[in-house]
Amino acid sequence: MVLGNLLTLPVGGGLLYVQPVYVRATSNSASYPLLQKVLVSFGDQIGYDDTLQGALDQVFGGNSGTTTTTTGITTSNAKPGTTSSNLSAALASASQALKDGQAALAKGDFTAYGQAQSRLKSAIAAAIAAQTQK
Repeated sequence: MVLGNLLTLPVGGGLLYVQPVYVRATSNSASYPLLQKVLVSFGDQIGYDDTLQGALDQVFGGNSGTTTTTTGITTSNAKPGTTSSNLSAALASASQALKDGQAALAKGDFTAYGQAQSRLKSAIAAAIAAQTQK
């Protein structure tokens, strides 16, 4: 796994972070990295998909941010603090799994790396579920 350059773009009243994730072929030294996933973050929204459009759709509710609101106020029927605390816990788990995966990869421990990637996938799914709870 190779992390691409983190892009920070001003969008509306915030910053949009885009991080491509590549895989590098080990069987052929002349091959180039291939795009595997794209991570996108805007405010407290996180998207993770195979394509930039898919990740943007997750962050901006399925429309890649093509429509904007001028109020910036979001309403929710969730209990105050519940969604936020679940989301915070899921993001903390995702962050730790990513760190663990990078450490395992640096050591060449592919079993631990695979386990960390499974935890990362679960944590991202939990974050998405917490974000969409209403």
